[in-house]
Amino acid sequence: SDVFVRIPAGNGSFALRGDPANVGSGILGAGSVVDPTAWDGQPYRVVLMPNGDWEARDAADATVASGAYTSGGAIEFKGIRLTISGAPVAGDQFHVDPSGTEDIFATLDRLARSLESPVNSAAQRSHSTNELNAVLAQLAQGQEQVSGSRAVLGARLGAIDAAETAREAFKQDVTTNLSQLRDVDYVEALTRLNTQLAGLQAAQQSVAKLSRLSLFDYL
Repeated sequence: SDVFVRIPAGNGSFALRGDPANVGSGILGAGSVVDPTAWDGQPYRVVLMPNGDWEARDAADATVASGAYTSGGAIEFKGIRLTISGAPVAGDQFHVDPSGTEDIFATLDRLARSLESPVNSAAQRSHSTNELNAVLAQLAQGQEQVSGSRAVLGARLGAIDAAETAREAFKQDVTTNLSQLRDVDYVEALTRLNTQLAGLQAAQQSVAKLSRLSLFDYL
């Protein structure tokens, strides 16, 4: 799911799309957040007005920003920036949707449908171009998601390799210790033990004698 399903839509903050009812040739450009403190993550739409202006409206259809439309010019409101080029007509709308998630298979399905859509008019070419741009941006998000997942999996595989190396070293130590225990020369080991025991007893006796000495004995 993390690799192929839960992929952030759009640019990760919002996704742009042209309204299916648009009849002009407006083409959406890339959108970005320019002021994170002003972006509230709510849905908006940019509407082209009869006087050539654009208006940004919220879900309650209240105007939050406006300006004169120029092809390729920046449209900014609520901390975000987007561009529209071409010749949209009055009434055309472009939606700014909060970023959700989209699985890679749905994106590939959108790509197939977009490539199969008719492009016989300026409006149809505009719809196709906007959808292709959105799909390409979504595929880039998917590629970034896959790269991030590969890095996480690589770190986990590295941890597994380190654990395997430690296990092999421990196995070798156990094998060596078992070999030493199984192949021990009991006569030689008993002799060494008796020698060490004699040394320990001598040391204990020396400590006992020294502990009974007074300052005059030292002098």
